[in-house]
Amino acid sequence: MLLVLAYVPKDKVVDAFEKLLDTYFYIQNEKELMPIIDYFEGNWIGRLHRNKKRREPNFPINIWNCYSLVSADLPRTNNSVEGWHNCFSAMLNSSSHPTIWKFINALQKEKQLNRMKIKQYVAGMEPSSKKIYKDWNAKIKKICIDYENRTID
Repeated sequence: MLLVLAYVPKDKVVDAFEKLLDTYFYIQNEKELMPIIDYFEGNWIGRLHRNKKRREPNFPINIWNCYSLVSADLPRTNNSVEGWHNCFSAMLNSSSHPTIWKFINALQKEKQLNRMKIKQYVAGMEPSSKKIYKDWNAKIKKICIDYENRTID
């Protein structure tokens, strides 16, 4: 499946970063904040050339910006994949070199488990998630929905 991500445009991110550097708080605390600002600018925003144009950052904005993922209720992390991998490894009895038969047996168990989960979802059951994560996701989504109405500071 091809997923085209819409994200907060690069110019808006850079503008917000530059406006933060002009805030009273930053000016008053510049000495303490400089290491983190320097790190953030080099890795996530892009440093300024002498001609006032920015270099490409080490990590382009379209890779790390999760705005569209939050808007579409998609996961921002791969934690669920990590969780699945841990469970699947446990089914193989933590063998570093399981036999082909153990592997096939684990795949069959995984198939049965997924069929059961699909039936539960079709019946209206929500996927399980800890309340703290649901609350965080709701807060982040609220910020994203209200993004256009917020000020930088």
